[in-house]
Amino acid sequence: MKINQSRTQKGCSGARQLAAGLVLLAATAPSLAQFSFDLPTFSAWQPDAVLLDGPTLDGFGGGCPIESADALSLFTARTDNSGALNLWVNSRPSVFDPFEPGAALPAPVNLAEAPDFCPTPLPDGSLLFVSARPGGCGSSVDIYYARLDPLIGWEEPQSLNCEPFGPNSDGTEFSPALVVSREGVSLYYSSNGPGGDQNLMVSDLGANGFRSGRMLARVNTPFDDRQPNLTRDGLEMVFASDRHDPGSGNFDIYYASRASITQPFSEPINLSQSVPFSTEGQSETRPSISRDGRRLVFGSGGIIYESLREEMDVVCVRNALQPRCPGDG
Repeated sequence: MKINQSRTQKGCSGARQLAAGLVLLAATAPSLAQFSFDLPTFSAWQPDAVLLDGPTLDGFGGGCPIESADALSLFTARTDNSGALNLWVNSRPSVFDPFEPGAALPAPVNLAEAPDFCPTPLPDGSLLFVSARPGGCGSSVDIYYARLDPLIGWEEPQSLNCEPFGPNSDGTEFSPALVVSREGVSLYYSSNGPGGDQNLMVSDLGANGFRSGRMLARVNTPFDDRQPNLTRDGLEMVFASDRHDPGSGNFDIYYASRASITQPFSEPINLSQSVPFSTEGQSETRPSISRDGRRLVFGSGGIIYESLREEMDVVCVRNALQPRCPGDG
């Protein structure tokens, strides 16, 4: 692939900004003890309910939903009356309250002449998203990073590195998801590279930003697998796929898990069919799990849906390998 040096340098600038911001995020990564003992166990996902529909979506259909880290904001992508696809946010006073009518994010995050979608808010208030704006890696949809300055507001979004130095390709990238663990910082996303179906990918953070991505083992198929989102510990993943009905454009939500961050994911389970969701038979896209692991949101037909699960009590057994349990003095 021919590399545009100016695009690559611009991508490196944005990647270094993101890398610097992630130094602070990495400092909040769970301790080894938390990885050993404190991971919650949950019940099965429950049937879904409507979370946002017409009035709360300000009369526009919405998709690409994801909660903020504090669960008080819900970011979506919506096409308004002008035909522009922009990033929107709805807020609520608490997790027990409904979301209030929202508003589009201001410039320079949203760009009138290009679609902006698949937002991922980070715990420090900054934002990852994808955009087809000029300046990326060719005529493509790329991953961008935007920093929210507490004094001046949103700074100009910067694209991540272009291949072969980063995750952005000449094709289309979707749904960046960040995982900070004891193994480092990883960016999960999907991409079709130069063309074809989407694949689930991961890119690791290096000194100069995120490196070139690689396909995830065991979860990809020859069909369209896209829009991954992971729990904050990186042990559970949801994504959308048409593997049950290839080429139909009808996506279901799939779930996979793993025992540790270094192991491959399990064989994915079709949640749309196994729960089942009320939208099963329609297309469900861009699932995402809340930071506390209790809520799963997804879009279907311009409406945002939510599925819940409960944290379960786990009996801690003390032995030679695990002499202590949470709460021990």
